[in-house]
Amino acid sequence: MADKFNYYRILGVNRNANSLEIKRAYRKLAKQYHPDTAKSEKEAEYFKVLKEAYECLSDSVSRKRHDDLLDGVKQTAHEIKREERKEERKEKRKYKPAEKGNIHFHEPPAFIKNFFYVVGLIFSVTISINTIYFVQKGDWGAGWLCILILTLILLSDSLAGLFSGKAVLSDRIINFFAGFFKIKF
Repeated sequence: MADKFNYYRILGVNRNANSLEIKRAYRKLAKQYHPDTAKSEKEAEYFKVLKEAYECLSDSVSRKRHDDLLDGVKQTAHEIKREERKEERKEKRKYKPAEKGNIHFHEPPAFIKNFFYVVGLIFSVTISINTIYFVQKGDWGAGWLCILILTLILLSDSLAGLFSGKAVLSDRIINFFAGFFKIKF
């Protein structure tokens, strides 16, 4: 095949070069042949060929197609589309961390939320009754008072969740565990 279409020779890299080596070679040659810095019109035209070579070799599907052309292997349009779909599926499966401020949690169904609200309600009422008992008995300290305040917050949050569906604390806890264990509802 002619050197014009051997993108590895155009960029001056080996055929087994990784994407970082290809990127470095392209940037080095792009600085030299960029139309703004080129001394002649031919150098400016060569920049377009460099760009085409880099775009081809930086994409794994088109790079494989180019390698097959260099080896003399012919692919049908069906095989090319199948490879592109396979590459798209791989890209979708890759883990992508959530962007700042755009965290997505799975929303559990209402019956699970209501279950947690009822459990929180029962727990907070039980702890509140025990705490009030110890306070009335006179066997209490500052720790019991803190526990009473926390259970009252949990009690109000559970009641708000049951009646309005807008419990802040319980929703955060439920969503955290649903996201942590990767539970999909």
